[in-house]
Amino acid sequence: MTAQPLHHGNPLATTLYDIVRVLQSHEISQLVGDLQGTPLSASSVRALWFLGRGSDPTQSELAREMGVSDPTASKLLGRLEELGLVRRVRGSDRRTRRVALTTAGVAAARAVYESGDQLLDSALGELRPDAVARLIDQLEVLRAGLRAQLPGGDLS
Repeated sequence: MTAQPLHHGNPLATTLYDIVRVLQSHEISQLVGDLQGTPLSASSVRALWFLGRGSDPTQSELAREMGVSDPTASKLLGRLEELGLVRRVRGSDRRTRRVALTTAGVAAARAVYESGDQLLDSALGELRPDAVARLIDQLEVLRAGLRAQLPGGDLS
């Protein structure tokens, strides 16, 4: 017997879920990589996006953010090191190594961000700037409300 699909009672939940799925998809990451003109894998594009935020995470933090295992993150970082885009440096605790962008990595991350902006601008299409500003304001309210539900008020 085939089960009936379940749906959120709130259509906003379905819409947000679908938007997150699209933004986190392999296809979008690959498209951003193609737009920047660099033959990077989708996972490399996602890593550069995260590293471009400037936090110099540990390998484990990067793995958690990307939803992959530590060994998978290690292989990815090895490829990015070979390309000269990242370096792993010892943290204050000698057991940990932090991941930092090199100068070339910063340039690649900047290109990822610019390509992502271009893609989003294209997707927003006909929305007027004032409508985009209102959308951002409302999404900020939603984000604050969701974060308030989390233990500690933020993501770990």
